[in-house]
Amino acid sequence: MKLTSNTILITGGGSGIGYELTKQLTALGNTILITGRDQAKMDRAKAAFQKFTTFRSERFRSESDRHSLRNCHQTIS
Repeated sequence: MKLTSNTILITGGGSGIGYELTKQLTALGNTILITGRDQAKMDRAKAAFQKFTTFRSERFRSESDRHSLRNCHQTIS
């Protein structure tokens, strides 16, 4: 499996195992998108890693949420 230069969605990336995955996969040069329920945790993760996109959501059910994920490359800085 190729572990570098990917775009990866991590659910619960603001804490615990998700946070550690975010940390490890960011270090390998991947673009990370995280989602979670706790905006404060995601804000702390974003401050620690800088270059990824966050989405606050219980689940991605609406068409708007799916559209945001499909177009995430345009919003990544």
